[in-house]
Amino acid sequence: MNQLSRCKPYLGTYVEITLAGDCDDRDLIRLSNAGFERIGQIQALMNFHDADSELSHINREAANQPIRISPPLDAVLRFALQLSEDSAGLFDPTRSSQPCQRGGWQQIELREQQIYFHQPVKIDLGGIAKGYAVDAAYEHIQQQAPAGALQLVVNAGGDLRMSSWRDHSVGVRHPGNPAALVELPMQGSAVATSASYYAEEGSVIIGDRPAKQNDSARSYSVFTDNCMTADALTKIVYLAPQPTHLLAHYHACASVLAADGTVAHYPDYQCS
Repeated sequence: MNQLSRCKPYLGTYVEITLAGDCDDRDLIRLSNAGFERIGQIQALMNFHDADSELSHINREAANQPIRISPPLDAVLRFALQLSEDSAGLFDPTRSSQPCQRGGWQQIELREQQIYFHQPVKIDLGGIAKGYAVDAAYEHIQQQAPAGALQLVVNAGGDLRMSSWRDHSVGVRHPGNPAALVELPMQGSAVATSASYYAEEGSVIIGDRPAKQNDSARSYSVFTDNCMTADALTKIVYLAPQPTHLLAHYHACASVLAADGTVAHYPDYQCS
């Protein structure tokens, strides 16, 4: 079995693609290139900080008139708005440019691949765009791979999806000592982790929601079958006092790692 691992800077972090299978180097390089190209395409669409991205165009214009959007952005926004509704606004992909009587997410109207803002807001897809990019690269590589078993891992700075995940573990930075790793068993093919190891203000959440006490002393890992859902749900686990219901609804589970090394599981069984 041949193996190849490559790393490139994308999505504000480093993306590593690892492949192993009965392929020669040329095939593995081709497949990894296809994955990186797909990630680059998603980044060009959904980068909040790129003035030329499709998302930035929407943020500038959608309060003035309905704007047509691409299928990938439509898919991510529909998921984001559904989770906002399911969580009663606990998850909100918007930044308000002026006070809103309702949550920012409620100012967004999605039609058939069109978007309109009822009040001026700005959408920042952040981690869920990164999760979607990991999923898109993973699925694109799987589609392009020759017949036969291919072991695949796509890892983008804490958002990870792997093909052969059972009986494997993932290393999560220790909240009390970020230089050390704590091994958590994989409980699904995808995992996302949020934490405040290096955040100047001790929080990974952008918005008006109050932080939990001692949030900087914990990390939040969510396991499910895709990275977009896993990444979004890390924010729910971070903010919700009892996240079990929403985790179960999305067929996910979570592990919260404390500074003393103890781990709490929500729910207290595997989600696989």
